[in-house]
Amino acid sequence: MSHKIKEIREALDEIQENRTFSLEVRYEEKELVSPISRESHSYVREEEVTGRDDDRKAILEYLVNVETIESVSFIAIVGIGGLGKTTLARLVYDDDVVKKHFDLTLWVCVSDAFDLKSVIGKIIKSASNWSIDQNLELDQLQRRLRQKIDGKKYFLVLDDVWNEDSTKWDSLSSLLMGGARGSRVLVTTRSEKVARVTRPFQVYHLKVLDQDKSWSLFEKQAFGQRLDIEKSDFVALGKEIVEKCKGLPLAIKSIGSILYFKTSKADWLFFKDNELAKAIRQEDNIIIPTLKLSYNHLPSYLKHCFAYCSLFPKDHEFEVQMLIKLWMAQGFIKADQNQCLEDIGYGYFLDLLWRSFFQEATKDEWGNIWSCKMHDLMHDVANLVAGKGSVLIDKDFINFDENLVHVSFPDLSVNNTVSFLKNVSPLLRRNYKLRTFYSPPFIKKPWYDSESDLESVLTNCMGSCFKLLRSLALGSFRSVKKLPSSLGELKHLRYLDLSHFDEIQELPNSITKLQNLQTLNLEGCRKLSSLPKDIHKMVSLRHLLLIGCRSLSHMPCRLGELTCLQTLNMFVVAADRDIKQSRRPRRKNMSIGEVGELRNLNSLRVLRIENLRPDIEGSENSKLQEKQHLEELTLSYSLKFDGHIDDHTLVEKYEKSLKLLQPHPNLKTLLVRIYMGEGLASWVTSLNNLVQLSIWGCTNLKSLPEAMGNHSSLRHLSIWGCPNLISLPEGQMLRALRRLTIISCPFLLQRYNKTSGEDWPKIAHIPNVEIY
Repeated sequence: MSHKIKEIREALDEIQENRTFSLEVRYEEKELVSPISRESHSYVREEEVTGRDDDRKAILEYLVNVETIESVSFIAIVGIGGLGKTTLARLVYDDDVVKKHFDLTLWVCVSDAFDLKSVIGKIIKSASNWSIDQNLELDQLQRRLRQKIDGKKYFLVLDDVWNEDSTKWDSLSSLLMGGARGSRVLVTTRSEKVARVTRPFQVYHLKVLDQDKSWSLFEKQAFGQRLDIEKSDFVALGKEIVEKCKGLPLAIKSIGSILYFKTSKADWLFFKDNELAKAIRQEDNIIIPTLKLSYNHLPSYLKHCFAYCSLFPKDHEFEVQMLIKLWMAQGFIKADQNQCLEDIGYGYFLDLLWRSFFQEATKDEWGNIWSCKMHDLMHDVANLVAGKGSVLIDKDFINFDENLVHVSFPDLSVNNTVSFLKNVSPLLRRNYKLRTFYSPPFIKKPWYDSESDLESVLTNCMGSCFKLLRSLALGSFRSVKKLPSSLGELKHLRYLDLSHFDEIQELPNSITKLQNLQTLNLEGCRKLSSLPKDIHKMVSLRHLLLIGCRSLSHMPCRLGELTCLQTLNMFVVAADRDIKQSRRPRRKNMSIGEVGELRNLNSLRVLRIENLRPDIEGSENSKLQEKQHLEELTLSYSLKFDGHIDDHTLVEKYEKSLKLLQPHPNLKTLLVRIYMGEGLASWVTSLNNLVQLSIWGCTNLKSLPEAMGNHSSLRHLSIWGCPNLISLPEGQMLRALRRLTIISCPFLLQRYNKTSGEDWPKIAHIPNVEIY
């Protein structure tokens, strides 16, 4: 390789010596100009628009009846391409209410790269109906603009805006501020990020059409006023076709127009079965190229991330953090030395969401987005730009290409996956470029007729086809009882998903050779009894996922050397079966990691400690108070503790042990389980950023600290199985809550129930209350 590099350098030096161009000019990404003409106009016939009447009324309300602080204020309509943003803006622009309310109405299609002189010239042209001399200086243009709009109550539509540069926008908006009070600027864009740059008083997210409105639009396009066919014969077929359009008006109108010229039911059936996908995808059609404009405007680092989403099936619900981990594994996320890859990746995701590449985002308790979906037609764009190197394999394997880089098997049986690997492994050995092998866990346990054959195929691939793999998920193989030791040869691997491998009792110690591995998912491996003793060698590990590993008896020692670890969602404290009243000192098992292993893991964000006991040693050495990045903490005590001590001493020991586990004040989520103290530790009151507090199965708990009443950040309080808890602290905490859950707490049920509880008025304002 060194010789090859030397030859390349020498060749480049020779080119540079004879160059007529500069190799020293550094490439910088610039704003792209749309490859398709997007010039829009302000006229639309109202009878041609279907399903947007409610949207029109909402926008008119913001334009005419809503008072704002600024004289000139901004509204943004946001949505994916083909959704009808421009059509809605035209409908509003031509409304009689708008014409009567504003002195001046202006329409400008921005579309191309955002050039201040060009935009100002278009506004002046819209106001005066004559073209501007392109040689005029900016100062001359801005004077003419102010002559047209200053002192007038105007309505300006800026259609199809792509600019994300706030300085460019500020330069334009400052020139628009001379209008009379009540002036409005309506911006249409595919990107919420663009919308936010305009600092609007209202962002209106345009949705897809519902089923009834979709059919109404299709019916108008496909049938019109024609009398040569009996419409009722085509309804069932038409509704199947409309379902494929997923409420996107552009797709519905385009396909309806195609079918208008097909007069027989056989033609419609053939179109549905053979031409529908082609009509949506083909390059010379308007639908996909229109949506692809959004992709063309992405910076290169986001293009990789978006194209990678083609590996998942349509209508897939993306788990955001898992997607970010997969992006990290492929090296798509770039960060400086002091930046966190996960934070940068979440920023990437938000950027794609704001640009309408994702939709149906679901948020957690503190506002972070944890799942989303992608529109089917946007998924087609992802397939288009990903090309043949990234495919979702179907049962016929027709998508396979010898240059395959990323492959997923979301819907295949184990037999089909194994058959595929047998068929293509010789080819992959010759051209082993594979970077992703993604087979998600099956909900039901997969069946295969030959376990030995299954393990043999897996072993064969480990040693040949998977050498350059970055991401590996083996859901199709979860019935194997033993993983091959050759797993440790995948030295480039960064993401490994072995979740729900029900039969695995231990992992090969060779797995600890994976020193580039960032994510190891072992969730649901219910028979896994221990982790490899040399796991401390996996120095790049950031996420160790263990929820559902119910047979895991302990953690290995030296786990504290994994200082990059951010997620450790199950740290199992070893059960000490030698607790006796004997005074003879116990011999320490050097292979078992204790709570003190946590002391150096200061990058932790998620931590769950299981099997805690009130007499456990080393709790103070965990140094949870120093973990400033820790956001989620679960402290779960053992049900099996038997210390042969009187109740009062037992309570004191519990309270002391909880006191020693004080976390950093930055904590956002806390769950305490099966804790037998009578009161929570006082440090709970110092958690000023706490958003969610859960207290489950704490049967001795009698009260919560009164100072908790001062908490203003708490949004969700969940209390379950605390029969001795009498009341809740009053004050700011109750006023700030958005969800309160109380289950199997008889005293609290009596005081706070809606029908007869004396303290119901204190919680009646909380939007979500469950008490039973």
